[in-house]
This record gives sequence, structure tokens and C-alpha cells, in this order.
Amino acid sequence: HDLPSAGRSHRAMADAEVAASLLGRIRRDFSRRYGVHEPHHDFLIKVQGCQRKVMPATIQRYLESIGASA
Repeated sequence: HDLPSAGRSHRAMADAEVAASLLGRIRRDFSRRYGVHEPHHDFLIKVQGCQRKVMPATIQRYLESIGASA
């Protein structure tokens, strides 16, 4: 996913930096691919728990619930 190396893995600060980079990447991907510019925590939890084939419908329902469109 083209994430930067944050040093030695399984060290608290390095792991936190990689996790923050991953979340930033996820947010950019949702913005670019689906038009979800500010994904809320509840949305991320729903997407995490859904199967890939139902992800577009899950995203569409989210956009409709916040008054946006894809």
C-alpha cells in the first residue's frame, strides 16, 4: 500500500505511525474512489464488516444517509 517505514516494527511509536499512515491512505482511497470525503468511525466499522461484493451498496447507503451522492 506504499506506506512509509516507521522504523522497527512492533514498537509502540513505529506501529502507531504506520497505523496513522494506513488510516490516511484509507481516507484518501474512499475520497478518490467513492466520494466519501470525511468517513466517520461508524462508517469505517460498517465497511470493515461487510463483504467486498456488498461494499458499493454499503457506501451508497452511507452517502444517502449523510445527504451526499456518489
